[in-house]
Amino acid sequence: MLLGRLRIRGRLALLVIIPLLSMVGLAVPVVLDRVAAAQRAADTADTVRVASRIGSLVQDLQQERLLSVGSLLGRVTRTELIQKSATVDDRVADLRAESLPAPVRAALDGVRTLADLRTAVLAGKAAPDEIMTAFRAVDMALIEALRLPFQVDTGTSAGRQVLALDALLRADEGLGACATLIVLVKATGDPKVAGSYPPAWPRSR
Repeated sequence: MLLGRLRIRGRLALLVIIPLLSMVGLAVPVVLDRVAAAQRAADTADTVRVASRIGSLVQDLQQERLLSVGSLLGRVTRTELIQKSATVDDRVADLRAESLPAPVRAALDGVRTLADLRTAVLAGKAAPDEIMTAFRAVDMALIEALRLPFQVDTGTSAGRQVLALDALLRADEGLGACATLIVLVKATGDPKVAGSYPPAWPRSR
């Protein structure tokens, strides 16, 4: 028998090592699971960080949309609108300096498509529906690029909170568009004007 051939120290070492090996064997899956969980938590934290930054940009774009319509209606000064446009561009530049997912970085290019529209607004040659359509497209592209529902484990509390964040961003864009429509209705005195534009509320997923 193997145990009988070993000296006392050898026997003790063997008796200690075997349980330890068994414990290590049982612990490895637990450790790997904890590492994976920690990685998911880190990924979630990074996802939320990017979403927060993009959310701030979207809010600035919403404000620029409102000011653009206000400018056409003669309620906003040229200086106010230019300052807000500059704020948006500065925020985009800051975001480009960060590490971002490829879809988000690509969606940031959409802000550049507003250049001609901005020029037309300042010249008083843009139509309200052009402003509504262009800004809505850029805002929604940024929100969609985050892919929040697909980046997290929805079975966890953190994952469900990220889903709620996605819904909040979409609802906020809907409210921002509605606020601009309210300004148009108020300025024109025609409640039917809102029917001339695409639905401002986000569609349910």
